[in-house]
Amino acid sequence: MAGANEAAATALAQVYQLMQVAQDDQRPMPQWQYQLLQQLILGERQTKGLFQRIFGEASA
Repeated sequence: MAGANEAAATALAQVYQLMQVAQDDQRPMPQWQYQLLQQLILGERQTKGLFQRIFGEASA
């Protein structure tokens, strides 16, 4: 359980940092950072994003 909590805390910290970069009007956010933000929040095929960890898997 501690490992899952640590992974979630790390993901939240990364999302926070990326959101700070996205809010900066003086420089555009690189595409790879947008993709990383999307992966952290929504997940990918192999990894769960924050939404899946919080709300569970979507039923088809």
